[in-house]
Amino acid sequence: LWRLLNELVLNVIEHMDEKALGNTWNTPDGPVTLEFMVDDYYKHLDHHLEHFAQRQQEIYKAKS
Repeated sequence: LWRLLNELVLNVIEHMDEKALGNTWNTPDGPVTLEFMVDDYYKHLDHHLEHFAQRQQEIYKAKS
């Protein structure tokens, strides 16, 4: 499910109009551009992948 959701998000990003990257959303912390959200998504995704890899290594070590 997690993988499929991320594939869907990546597909949306891949097909979005680059002109939309300057669109902003007002948040409690101030305005955020779509470009920032896309960049942050990739960073956050990398964070999860690193965490999964670390947990996988811990599980394999525990089994040995």
